[in-house]
Amino acid sequence: MTSDRCRTGRSVLIADAAVDAMGTTCQPAVVVLDGDRIEATGTPQAIGSTGDAPVTRFDGHVLMPALVNAHAHLDLSGDGCWAPCSDFRAWVGRIRAMRAAMDDAQRQTAVAHGVALSLAGGTMAVGDIVAHPADAALRALVDSTLRGIAFIEAFGLGAMQQDAVDRFASRAGHRIGRLQTGFSPHAPYSCGEDVFSAAAAMAGGVCTHLAETPEEVELLTSGTGAFADMLQHDIGLPEAALPVPGAHPVDHLHVHLHRALCVHLNCIEPRHARLLAQAQATACLCPRATRYFGRDMPGPLAMLREAGVDIALGTDSLLCLDTPDRISTLDEGRLLFAADAVDPIDVLAMITTTAARAIDVEPELVDLRPGPTAGVLALPGASLEDVLRSTAAPMWAAGPF
Repeated sequence: MTSDRCRTGRSVLIADAAVDAMGTTCQPAVVVLDGDRIEATGTPQAIGSTGDAPVTRFDGHVLMPALVNAHAHLDLSGDGCWAPCSDFRAWVGRIRAMRAAMDDAQRQTAVAHGVALSLAGGTMAVGDIVAHPADAALRALVDSTLRGIAFIEAFGLGAMQQDAVDRFASRAGHRIGRLQTGFSPHAPYSCGEDVFSAAAAMAGGVCTHLAETPEEVELLTSGTGAFADMLQHDIGLPEAALPVPGAHPVDHLHVHLHRALCVHLNCIEPRHARLLAQAQATACLCPRATRYFGRDMPGPLAMLREAGVDIALGTDSLLCLDTPDRISTLDEGRLLFAADAVDPIDVLAMITTTAARAIDVEPELVDLRPGPTAGVLALPGASLEDVLRSTAAPMWAAGPF
């Protein structure tokens, strides 16, 4: 079974079914393409004759749009998958040591490997966190076919907040190839309020890890616990510089989170979901990372949905995953589906159209309606439910474009 990935000329894909998050459902299905545009999607009866356009059959497969990964750390793709961990502080220490040992060539190679694994997972766009120094990672992203946002990451507490703000300002509003630059104040326990305020005021998307752990909440509310010890003893931060606003991270920062991408949110209550909805923030859940650290899954999903918060899915880093051959939000959606946490079409929206909007990618690129497309995937099965029950990797039926 082969696919025609050519950007020019008409081609026809035939499969048992086709589905997208916008209501396209066909059994059996025909997708007619003209280069990187979908000309028509429907049943064979509805489509009729396609003339002499070359046909590729995907018998026993479902066609669906290319995927979006709203939150990734592609620079952490060079070390494979790590065993699950329950000690977050020790895990952070290991990450810090690994990044400190990398030179620019190793960073670029790691990101390029992450790009290749993303494409193997059917991904057309990412919200990638680009750690300092950023240039090598950006080169690998720009050289790829991926779209999305490169979120420039910064850490800044106490007197170091201005350095973080300056790092953001040097990248504000840039577009590099298919990517735009955005900003990632790492988290409320590693960036002060001035950093969040500055990022929110700049041109470009904002992404942050938020309310990820109970230890983060304890630090911000009372200044005690494992994160206080980590910041003081592992990183060397003076006690006076600890971020202790006396409030939950969402209560503290929600005024700076307008239209921000808020990742994880494992430790929130319904009032926090309502604050995020008021801020028009998008929640990005990473189910496998949540499971990796032994936390409740599907976590905050129900309260976020009840509050009306848009929800996208991300993968976090390869280190947290169980698929060394690919990085794919499809596998995140499968975990939610297996937990009976969400409707199949809602899962598909979280990894296509909603995730695309969260990282400023045109959602029409990830549906099967007539118009431009980033690509079409083929998955074994006869329905979307079959795809979500499977563990098979996606294959590109057309594209990536």
